Amino acid sequence: MTVTFPASSPILRGLTQQEIAELERIAELQEFEAGMDIVKEGETTNDLFVIQEGEVQVLKTEKQGEEEQEFALATFKAGDIFGEIAFIDHLPRSSTVQTLTPTKILRLSRKRIYETSETLCRKILNNISDVSFERIRKINNQFAENLEEHVEQLKDQRNFGYFFVIVIFILSVTDVLTQVAADFNLDVDSRWFSWTMLLSLTLPFGYLIKKFRYPWSYFGVTLKDWKMSLLEGFGFGILAVVVFLSGYALYLHYALGQSLITNVMNNPPRNFHWVYLYPVHAYIQEFVARGMFQSSLRRFLHDKKGMLSVFLASLIFAVKHIQIGLPLVIVTFIASMFLGWVYLRRENLLEVATIHTIAGIVALLLLRDEG
Repeated sequence: MTVTFPASSPILRGLTQQEIAELERIAELQEFEAGMDIVKEGETTNDLFVIQEGEVQVLKTEKQGEEEQEFALATFKAGDIFGEIAFIDHLPRSSTVQTLTPTKILRLSRKRIYETSETLCRKILNNISDVSFERIRKINNQFAENLEEHVEQLKDQRNFGYFFVIVIFILSVTDVLTQVAADFNLDVDSRWFSWTMLLSLTLPFGYLIKKFRYPWSYFGVTLKDWKMSLLEGFGFGILAVVVFLSGYALYLHYALGQSLITNVMNNPPRNFHWVYLYPVHAYIQEFVARGMFQSSLRRFLHDKKGMLSVFLASLIFAVKHIQIGLPLVIVTFIASMFLGWVYLRRENLLEVATIHTIAGIVALLLLRDEG
């Protein structure tokens, strides 16, 4: 087996050809299969290692409660050195080095280097110092970047915490106003009252987005992938209509003894004038529910997959209908879970608003909404 140092290795900086030849003469070539430990944390060896071929990872063991867990700190490839800290301070190894691929290692003993040439030993130590400083500088830069990213995440978490609290507050206020209006015998089921409440929700949210200077796309207001969003929204909307009609037909059959066709023929839908505005109404509703509420909750909780936020948002919206009855709570929860899942896929309100529009219009027409 030939002992040859990679030309890119920092250990060779400033060495003459004769010194390189001396270093290759005293180096010990070792071969390791993938997944083998070259050095283990806590060992008292102090040799220096140069990778001739292959790739290794540096592992650090940390105690997590009663269990120990290994974390990968770095990876090194051909030409890189490792083991330099113990080579200098003669203390136990601070980490484990494990091969990622079949690897050839050149092992250097400090004692043999010193016995060969004091000058060569000093040059090696100088090169090790340079490598150590380069790695420290790289670690410091990475730490600064990670710290900056963490600070931004904390700011986002705080801001979206504000969003979430304000959303809850505004939803609560609208519930109170609705109850007050009902006490004064106002028609809270009318179309004008519904629009008034919806706009009273939307305007404060628009102000918050402008105040915190977040892009509207954070809240699903975007035209990105709009063609696919509309296409899939239409497909999911038709699916939702099929499911709704099936459930409604079963209800009519078992509860009222009627067929769906007979019910529609005897009670045809009327007053279609509001249908033209319903897409806008549906989009604003989804902006509040998905864009503001679900998105704020997800970022506040750092919910990477998003399903926890979908569940919590759906549960909260469903519980808001408890005074109407448990069946509506269940239907609202299921529908909100479905729309929340669809929104997670692209975070584009066009898709969920399309589903909402198609399913909502069919449902309201069949339920004889004449507001």
